[in-house]
Amino acid sequence: MLRGVTLGMLLPMAVMVADLTGEHTSSASTPIPEARQVSAEARSEPEWRAIRAGGLLFGGSYALCVGGAASRGFDEGTGRLAIPIAGPWLALDSGNAWALVMAGTAQLAGVTFVVWGFARPRRVLGPAEASVSLTAAPDSVHTPAVRLDVRF
Repeated sequence: MLRGVTLGMLLPMAVMVADLTGEHTSSASTPIPEARQVSAEARSEPEWRAIRAGGLLFGGSYALCVGGAASRGFDEGTGRLAIPIAGPWLALDSGNAWALVMAGTAQLAGVTFVVWGFARPRRVLGPAEASVSLTAAPDSVHTPAVRLDVRF
C-alpha cells in the first residue's frame, strides 16, 4: 500500500499537516500589537550589535596591520599600513597582497557596519529608562547582606 514510505517520512508530514490546521499549542506565541499601541510606546535606538561587531572587525584588522608594520620597523613601504582603511590598499606592493586585500576589506566592512548601525536605528518597544541599584546593609542576623535591584 505505501511502498517506499517509512515512518521517518510520515512524521514530518504529520507535523506539517498539523501546523497547517492552525492549531497552535505553544503558549509562547503572543499576538502582534496594533499599530496605535506600538507608536505610543516605541522608541528608536542605534543598532548596537552592528556597531559593536563593526568596531571589533575594524579594530582587530587595523591592529593586525599596525602590528605587522611595527614588526618591520615601518620601513619597506609598510608605514602606509598605519593609515586606516586605505593603508592596506596603498601597501599592496610591500607584502602579501592576499592578506592586505583581506585586511583592507575587513576594515572597510567594519566601518560600514558602524555607519549602518547609527544610520538605521531599530524600533524598540517599552520604556527607555533602566536603573540598577546596589545596597549593602546588615540584615536581622547581623551579617552583611547585598541587595541588587534591576528595573527596566
